[in-house]
Amino acid sequence: MVRLDAMHHTVRKYLGGGLSFIPLEDEKPRRILDVGCGSGAWAIQAALEFPQAEIIALDKTPLPARTLPENLHFTLANLQDPLPFENQTFDVVHARLVLCHVTNAREVLSRVAQLVKPGGLLLLEDSDVKNLSETGQPASLRACMSNMIAAWGRRGADLEVGSKLKEFVEETGRFEEVRIKKALCAFGAQNPDASETERELGREFQDSWTRSLPAMAMMPAASGLTDELVNEHLRELEEFGSSGCFGLYFCVARRSQ
Repeated sequence: MVRLDAMHHTVRKYLGGGLSFIPLEDEKPRRILDVGCGSGAWAIQAALEFPQAEIIALDKTPLPARTLPENLHFTLANLQDPLPFENQTFDVVHARLVLCHVTNAREVLSRVAQLVKPGGLLLLEDSDVKNLSETGQPASLRACMSNMIAAWGRRGADLEVGSKLKEFVEETGRFEEVRIKKALCAFGAQNPDASETERELGREFQDSWTRSLPAMAMMPAASGLTDELVNEHLRELEEFGSSGCFGLYFCVARRSQ
């Protein structure tokens, strides 16, 4: 929970304190869905900002024990299965770093998109780590990312999905005004092309990455990371540091009336 809450805080700062890169106040949402809600941090912020709205947080694992606003409700469900909601029943549907984890992101996005009411908003946030697999330093970082892209791809997941969000949303034929904002998240050394908030994003994602390595090494078939590679990477990080960047993509799409 601590790791995911810290990431939410950093992303929120990048977004200027809001739930998205566009203000949602004028939307006056009455029903909001957060799919793949993780620790519930985004959903809690939404519930506090819109106390008259019903907020539903959905994930395949229960929320951690924490105090929730009265207008926030949790639903246990797997995005790979049919979802327990009627189509076109949410003013806002949000997913952060979810599509990169699922099998067949295009199909999952199409089903999730059907939940948005006409005139409502679909908010997506996801990454594309391909650049780290090609230009990241040290060499073990490139190896880790390349192995992960390949391993996740074998089970139908896509670690490059962030750069495809606009394409996937437009393919549904249900949305207009599909807008994309890209953050350049820098690992390690300062990147002159990145803003300070983008560098903060990079540092937070790098910290999250480093802390998750031991757990991923315990699942080599799924993650593509072995104990040997992880240990080599941690050694190189300590000795040489790291550098490189990846794209974090924010998509806002309005459903056609």
